This record gives sequence, C-alpha cells and structure tokens, in this order.
Amino acid sequence: MRWYGNIGFAITTNKDDIYTEEIQEKPYKGDILKRSPRWQATDKVNDDLTITDQISVVADDFAYQNVGIMKYAELSGSKWKIVSADLQYPRIILTIGGVWNGN
Repeated sequence: MRWYGNIGFAITTNKDDIYTEEIQEKPYKGDILKRSPRWQATDKVNDDLTITDQISVVADDFAYQNVGIMKYAELSGSKWKIVSADLQYPRIILTIGGVWNGN
C-alpha cells in the first residue's frame, strides 16, 4: 500500500542561550509494509490504540542526516510516534507506535 504524508523533525534552536525545540514537517512518500493496530490496556477509562506499522520512506539527504530527531509520521489523519528507524539506503524503514502527543 502506498503512503504519502509528513514526517515531523524536532529542530533545536538557540536564541539568547535559551534552547527550544521546534517541529518542522517535511512531506515524504513510500510504502506501508506492515499494518497491525491493537488496543493497549491502561488504567484509564478507555484503552489506547497502538499501532506497530512499518513505513518504508524514500529518504533524501535531510532525512538521513536528521533521522535521530524524527518524532512522528502522519498516517490516517493522525500523528504517530516513530519508535525506531532502520537505514536501508535509499530508504528508511520507520516503525511507528502510539499517538504522538507533542507540540
């Protein structure tokens, strides 16, 4: 299945010796390799939906140089945390987990 969406990168900026993280989104395309949503039991009223999908992204130089600051990938209208990245030039295989609740 084809995938097209944004990947969020946490870019650290320094202004007057105050460091902050700003999210920069960049569009990418690739393929969804694996789909496996599941409900994760929690102590909350409703369980959390967690997915362990894998997305094979056609990467550019920016993605390769900044793979360590990738925070989320958009999928099905939501932002999902990137839990691991496997570099397989010219692609990066991203494994995504729970919903990203960042900035």
